[in-house]
Amino acid sequence: MYKILPVTPLFTVASLGLIMLVWQESAYLEFFNAPWVSVFGLCCMVVSGLIAIFRWKSIPLFYDLFALGTFCVWFVHWREVYRTDAPVFAWYPMFFVLLTVLLNGQVVHKSHLMDPSQQQMIRLIHSSMLFHPLVLTAGILLSVYFSEYYLFYPIAVSLFLIRCSFGIALGELTIRE
Repeated sequence: MYKILPVTPLFTVASLGLIMLVWQESAYLEFFNAPWVSVFGLCCMVVSGLIAIFRWKSIPLFYDLFALGTFCVWFVHWREVYRTDAPVFAWYPMFFVLLTVLLNGQVVHKSHLMDPSQQQMIRLIHSSMLFHPLVLTAGILLSVYFSEYYLFYPIAVSLFLIRCSFGIALGELTIRE
């Protein structure tokens, strides 16, 4: 029996948490500006890399840990450039949550309703060079570093989330119960 997973649940919860903290102008935001958040993010990225390299059974965890790790590093690194009340921190996480909900509802949970031509189109997009995991991970890592290109990060993460949802829809990222 296979179980369908939601697209990046840890990343979505972290995005929701940041939304609440930023919109409420919480004093706890300073707590998340500490160096430990970057170290936690880097550790998540290293663990996700190990999962990808050794191809352990929890491949969907690779996507989630990598997205969470880059999100943590992104917040701390971009916090040096932008104020906490900047629209970057208030609206990008909201965009990620809405995109994840849309991908879960319209791609992942309706994948059993797809006809062969739709599956073929998703398979074609999923296997294209633009959606190759190495290209996407390199793009996200570069986008975290280049904070002056403020649209680079959400575009790279969006492509990453789309690839993850297509992989789940195609059955490549299911786990056995």
